[in-house]
Amino acid sequence: MVDIAIGLDRAVWIATSPQFQDGEFIGGGVDRYADGQWRAFTTVDGLGSDVVKPVAVGNDGRVWAGTDTGVSVFEDGVGIPRNSSDEVDAGVLRVIPNSFNSRVTLVFGIPNHTVVSLTVSNAMGQHVKRLLSDQEAGGTHSVVWGGQDESGRQITSEVYFIELRFDSRIYIKRASLVR
Repeated sequence: MVDIAIGLDRAVWIATSPQFQDGEFIGGGVDRYADGQWRAFTTVDGLGSDVVKPVAVGNDGRVWAGTDTGVSVFEDGVGIPRNSSDEVDAGVLRVIPNSFNSRVTLVFGIPNHTVVSLTVSNAMGQHVKRLLSDQEAGGTHSVVWGGQDESGRQITSEVYFIELRFDSRIYIKRASLVR
């Protein structure tokens, strides 16, 4: 453990750094303890690096984690890229966290001002939800999906596919909903 902070929601946030054991680095990142459960955040979840030094909670409830590659920010337990070192390249689609149980943040990059479509389908290829269909400026964008279908009903636990389309390009990522 490197540092510890208590969130406004009383969640405990612990900053850790990887440890060298049996010839490899293991662990590291940020751990959150809330409602009797632990949740680990690593680079897979959008953390800039698994080497975390300080962790702090702002007056707005955001959790700030200082890593060796920059600062990562968490809102409501979800890691969101916030600085230039975390900018997403065009065509990259991140699903944060993956697996999720209530909501997921989809972070994507587009090269220029263009029409963007972001949709969700189930494992059988059936349409579940259109999250975005609009003109967007070039750069990094994020959309939060709360696990509802087009009618606003909560969907069941299963594997879903997030599809990003722009400029005749298609990118697909898997997202696992576990309720």
